[in-house]
Amino acid sequence: MALQIISVLLFTVFFSKALTLVCYNCLTLVPPGTCKQTANCSSNVGCNSITIYNGSNIGNNNWCANSSSCDNWSITLGRIRRSSLCCTSDLCNKATASDSENGLMCYTCNDIHCSNTQTQKCKGEENQCITTTVNVNNIISKGCASQNFCKNSTLWRNALLSSIVGNSILPNNVLLNNSQFQQLSMSSVSCCGANLCNNAPSMAQEAVLLLVPVLSSFLSI
Repeated sequence: MALQIISVLLFTVFFSKALTLVCYNCLTLVPPGTCKQTANCSSNVGCNSITIYNGSNIGNNNWCANSSSCDNWSITLGRIRRSSLCCTSDLCNKATASDSENGLMCYTCNDIHCSNTQTQKCKGEENQCITTTVNVNNIISKGCASQNFCKNSTLWRNALLSSIVGNSILPNNVLLNNSQFQQLSMSSVSCCGANLCNNAPSMAQEAVLLLVPVLSSFLSI
C-alpha cells in the first residue's frame, strides 16, 4: 500500500512538471535576446515575446500569456512598431518578429488628421495596410499590420492605442491621464491587402476631383 502511494506521488510530481511550461519572464523592457529571468507557467498558457520599436530604440517584454490572448501579430504606424510572437515550448520566447521587408507598401500619417501622408515599407507578416480612427479629436493613423491583427479586435485597444499615443500622434494640447486613456476607443479600423490601398480620398478631395471635368469644359468654351 505504501509503495502504491509513493508511486502515485511520484507520478503526480513528474506529470505536473511535464505540464509546466518554462518561459522567459522580463516584465520591463530589455534589449532583444537579453532576458535571463524565467518563470514556470501553467499548462494553459504560451510564452509571449512583445517587441517595441520607437524609431531609435528597441526593447522586449517576455512573459507567460494566456493561450486565448497569446497570438502572433505585428503593426507599424510610422516610426512605431509593435509585434508579438507566441510559442508553446520551453524558453521559446526569446525570438523577435521578422524585420525583413516583404514588398508591401502602405501610407502612413504625418499629422493627427492624416492630411499629409508618406509611404512606408511593410515588414515580416505585415501583409495589410491599416487605417484607424480614435474617438479623441478624430485622430487618424495609417500603416502596416498583419492580417490576424486586423481580424482580432481584442488586440486593438492596448497594442494599437498604445502605439498611437507612443507615436506622439496626439496633439501637444491633448494630455491623457490613465483614466482618459482607458476611455479611448477605436471609432473604426479597416484593412486592405494591396499596395497603397489605405489612402482613400476625403470627401473634399473627391468633390475637387468631380469638379475637374466640369471646370475643364467651362475653360474650353
